[in-house]
Amino acid sequence: MVFHGGNAATAYNLKYCGFLLDDFHVYAVDTIGHPGKSAEVSLSPRNHDYGKWAVDVINGLVFNEMSCFGGSFGAGILVKAMCIAPEVIKRSYGNLTQTHGRGSVYF
Repeated sequence: MVFHGGNAATAYNLKYCGFLLDDFHVYAVDTIGHPGKSAEVSLSPRNHDYGKWAVDVINGLVFNEMSCFGGSFGAGILVKAMCIAPEVIKRSYGNLTQTHGRGSVYF
């Protein structure tokens, strides 16, 4: 599962994450409340709502666990999903770019 950054959409994310397409079956969803084909419902970034949403998406695809990639805001979604249901996230890779002048952080 690939989660895109804030105010982006899956189309850009698939281009950004194209290196994954040869080796993985990729699910790239539009983040709820962000541009794209998602529902126009805003979740709070200040709690675990986006993590709950991400876990619901993974469960809705009928997976017990999934490897995930998140860039920028998508990395925050991934972290929140790991807080809600760590057993669902098999592997994770995140790239946080808004680190207040400290450069990018990867996990």
